[in-house]
This record gives sequence, C-alpha cells and structure tokens, in this order.
Amino acid sequence: KPDEARRLLGSLSYFLRQNVTGTSSDKITIEQELLHVKAFLELIEARFIDRLTINYEIDDTLLYEMIPPFTLQPIVENAIQHGIKDKEENCLVKITIHKVQEAIEIQVEDNGKGISPVRLQQLGKDKVESEIGTGMGLYNVNRRLIMTFGKRAALNIKSSQGIGTAISFCIEK
Repeated sequence: KPDEARRLLGSLSYFLRQNVTGTSSDKITIEQELLHVKAFLELIEARFIDRLTINYEIDDTLLYEMIPPFTLQPIVENAIQHGIKDKEENCLVKITIHKVQEAIEIQVEDNGKGISPVRLQQLGKDKVESEIGTGMGLYNVNRRLIMTFGKRAALNIKSSQGIGTAISFCIEK
C-alpha cells in the first residue's frame, strides 16, 4: 500500500521533527501540540488496525492558547501503552479541550484496563518503579504544568479498573 506508507512516513517525519524542535521551546500553541499528537496517533492507528477510535472534542477558540510542549502527547501515549494496548477490540481514546469558566480544561480518556488504587496515588507525584513503567512521563508533565501555571494546573487522574482512565488538567486563561 504505497499511499498508506507515504502517509505514515509523513506522520513519522512530522512527529520526529516536533520531538527535536519542541525541546527548544518553553511553550507552544495547543494547535501545535495537537498536530504532534495527531501525527503520533496516525502511527499508532496503523498498528491497531480497526481496533482504535480517536474522538476529538476541541473548542477551536482555544487552539492558540499556550502550553508547555510534550504536555498532551505523553498522556495520550500512556492511554495507549498502559490503558488499551492489550484490548482486542473497541479501543477508545477521547481528547477534550474546552473552557470551564475562565480556565481551559484538557482531558484524555481511555476505555482501557484502568489503574490500581495504590498506583493511582503515586502517579504524577514521583517516579514509580514497576514492571510496566516508571511513571516518569506523567511525573514530568505534572511537574512542568505546576512550574508553568501553578499548583492548580496539576494533573487530575481518575480511574476505574476494567473501565478506563481520565487524566485532565486546567490552566487559567
């Protein structure tokens, strides 16, 4: 499938370029972060062939608001790697960006296996040692959000085992 290969190669190129250029920026637009996420998800969808649905609920008026780079992509990657990776069918990742009063709420939900209550207490707060990961991605995102926007921007993680996980954060406009 040469057209499919060409499209995926384009997504991979964009994703890798963003990984390099994003490291030199303190903040990028939500739109830029979403383009990075969409390039990542195109690559993932090729692997999940007809098992993965991505839903976007995006308030377009918020696309030019600024956030630290690599804020949304690691959360989406965690939803894939730790939430739905082992599901055989009906995998769902939903990305929501909308206004809540004078703030912007960004949320990533999955319908995966969920997180144990013990691990849930640790995620985002410190490095977590386990066989399935260290939690460094969420820890780094949480740390950058707090350093940039204050404690009110900290990650909020809700999860039910066997049902899924929702990770969100709010930033003041």
